[in-house]
Order: sequence, then structure tokens, then C-alpha cells
Amino acid sequence: MQKALPLRPKQLDKAITTLLIGRIYFEIGQYEEAQKYYSETKETILLSESLRTKRLWIDEQLDLYCKLNQIHQVKELFIELKSLVDIDKFPESMLYELKTSMYKRFEGLSPLRREEYLFLYNFFAP
Repeated sequence: MQKALPLRPKQLDKAITTLLIGRIYFEIGQYEEAQKYYSETKETILLSESLRTKRLWIDEQLDLYCKLNQIHQVKELFIELKSLVDIDKFPESMLYELKTSMYKRFEGLSPLRREEYLFLYNFFAP
């Protein structure tokens, strides 16, 4: 995958390849390396027009946060996504889809304190 990076002419294509490298590190349990690659691609992907690529990055990042029980980072990511909704760079409907998927991601994690879990509910409250 590293050899493919110089062959990717478009910035978004490079970001997707970099994201996949991060996924490989995630799969082998090298979470700090995975986070490094996810962080490297964040801006390019979240500001792109590709909803599919945005969702891929978000899912990868959320999987890592949940694996490491980094609930505070999940909350920060949702706040950032909400700001992208506000500037029409991210569809609100996808934000609600992510909420549903978050409930599923939390299953099986070590028990969360009520205040950690409630942010999802409160985040979407009218």
C-alpha cells in the first residue's frame, strides 16, 4: 500500500489509500499507527464531496475510538460533524444514521457511565 501512494495522482485517492493503510494497522492491533494514518487523511476526506468516502473514514475512526473506549473523542467527532452539517459539507441524515450505528458500537464495550452514553441522546435532542 505504501508503494501505491506515489502512484495516486489525486489528493482524495491518496487519502483513501492512506486510510486503508490505517485500517491494516487497526486490524493488526497497532492502534497508535492506525490513528496516525486516520488523522493524516481527515481534512482531505471530510472536506471532499464524496459521501461514501466520508462515511468510510468516519466508520474507521469510530471503530478505533470505540475499541479504545475513547468516548470523549467520539463526542468531539460528532460535534465536528455537526459543524460540517451547518456549512452544508455533510448531510444531517447521515449524522442520524451514525447515531444509530453508535448504539451498536457501544454494545459489548465495558460499561459506560450514564453521562458518557447520554451525550448521543442529548446531542440529537430538539
